[in-house]
Amino acid sequence: MRRPTWLPGVLVVAGVTACAIYAFREVLTVGSDRLPGVDASLSYAWEVYTRAAFAMGRWPHWNPYLWSGTLHYADSLTAVVYPPAFALRWLEPAGFLPWMA
Repeated sequence: MRRPTWLPGVLVVAGVTACAIYAFREVLTVGSDRLPGVDASLSYAWEVYTRAAFAMGRWPHWNPYLWSGTLHYADSLTAVVYPPAFALRWLEPAGFLPWMA
């Protein structure tokens, strides 16, 4: 009987995923009372603003709440259009940030 050609690829992806989950187990299992990193409060505020803009049907080009206004969409730290961020936006922000880390 011949083995499927996709089986080695699936096993490699499953192994890498298992290793990543094991490496980040403390971040992923800590309750929502602690966010990862020292700048997590800033990331939390950016994510709340992003979700508020999307909820109003607007694209978050500009964040008027940071200093006197800064670019939001063009900032790579906000991850507005990062595909994993889009996939995880169904989580609440406190759950979203540990998984994005």
